Amino acid sequence: MSHHAKAHGRRNLRQRYHQDIDQNALDLLARSARGRVEPRAKLGASDDVILRGRLTNNVCRSNLNVHVTDAVEVKDYVAAAIVSPHVTVSLVLAGSVRGRFDEVPFELDGQAKPTGYFWSVTKPARFERTIVKDMLVRKVNISANHDWLMEQLADASPTDQRLLELVRQNLKFTRWAPSKRAISLAEQILTAPRCSPLIQNLYMESRALEIFSEALVSLAGDPVGHVIETSTADQWKVQRIRGFIEDHWNDDLTLAFLSKELGMSTGSLQKLFKAAYGTTIIDYIRELRLTKAREAMDRDGMTISQAAHLAGYGNAANFSTAFKRLFGVSPSAVRG
Repeated sequence: MSHHAKAHGRRNLRQRYHQDIDQNALDLLARSARGRVEPRAKLGASDDVILRGRLTNNVCRSNLNVHVTDAVEVKDYVAAAIVSPHVTVSLVLAGSVRGRFDEVPFELDGQAKPTGYFWSVTKPARFERTIVKDMLVRKVNISANHDWLMEQLADASPTDQRLLELVRQNLKFTRWAPSKRAISLAEQILTAPRCSPLIQNLYMESRALEIFSEALVSLAGDPVGHVIETSTADQWKVQRIRGFIEDHWNDDLTLAFLSKELGMSTGSLQKLFKAAYGTTIIDYIRELRLTKAREAMDRDGMTISQAAHLAGYGNAANFSTAFKRLFGVSPSAVRG
């Protein structure tokens, strides 16, 4: 990578963590997330900087609440609020988050690798979040109203019984293993481009729905990303196909090559993959490469022409068209 690209990447990082977040901003965020700020003694002036970076909350029309943290914790602090009953799927990409609901402590740790968590709050609770100086936290929390989700599970099928039990249990924290796709979607939410409110909400909601669905499928006991009943052998084959693609996304992945490497006919490959993920292998590879190119532009300052080459496009114009079709924004909007 060129010196200019590296410098641009460092500038992107400085810009990402320059926004000051004080207690007033935390209070506003709590209210937007349907929480209630608890009257209490101040631990410092309300305009003291507590975090620096991005902290947002989006209320979606699908009954989901998308809370985004991409920030450095500037000082030791305890933020508190009263929260309503909810069910949350969390994906922690970096850092560690500690706190408690009433008297039940929790820790969401993503320092070793991106990790998913699930919990249910069945009644109003006092929430405390322990903020630790110099901790970088990057996470996406996707929450649904507890009563609404219970209504959806009223006639739970046998495969949903485990999920129903988890939703009924108050303050039981459960881990789930996110796929590379879910991690990529969380990264897209964390680095969402600035655009109109309508496009922004659609962009966040579409990705949040996919992450939330994957977590629920995983917790219900089904293979991640797979909801159609198949034999155990076919489930293993599908996961092997996807894993191979994600490990070799930058190679020349043709159906003939995949067929040879995985020991399956091209017909079986396409049929199994389409049934499991609702998309063709070729379309999945195309979207995966575009996602990798987007991450490279946002994090590493890669130019549009370099990103086009990374995604397998010989023409920057064709890359821009495909990029906008997938993400709803142009590559230039992502680079800033």
